[in-house]
Amino acid sequence: MNKEQKIMDAKIMQAKGERQKEIAKVLGVTERTVRNYLKTPPGRKTRKRRASKLDAYREYIGTIIEENPQYNMELLYKKLVAAGYRGKISILRDYAATVRKRVLREAVIRFETLPGQQAGRLERIWHTGCWG
Repeated sequence: MNKEQKIMDAKIMQAKGERQKEIAKVLGVTERTVRNYLKTPPGRKTRKRRASKLDAYREYIGTIIEENPQYNMELLYKKLVAAGYRGKISILRDYAATVRKRVLREAVIRFETLPGQQAGRLERIWHTGCWG
């Protein structure tokens, strides 16, 4: 049973008139935990997305990495600092890793051939001696 389910069960039990001590015993938690569960407002907690020092440079970083996925982060960091970036390189590396992963995943295009099709082509090349 996950935490959200326990919270809902605690609230249902309280509405039925059960005491916190009984609820704690049924859920297998402490009375203090039950008290906190009952204070919890309904629904999930949503956190506000904080602004990052990198936000203004994300598009630029994306274009650089799309052109060259192996671009050196030290050089990119120096370019960004010259452009006014005030963050640290670790934030840049973390973001660049996610962009790199996406770019490299898109770069692989799979194609399927019929069974024996590639082997037959390689056999013809081998017998004719034409590798070009």
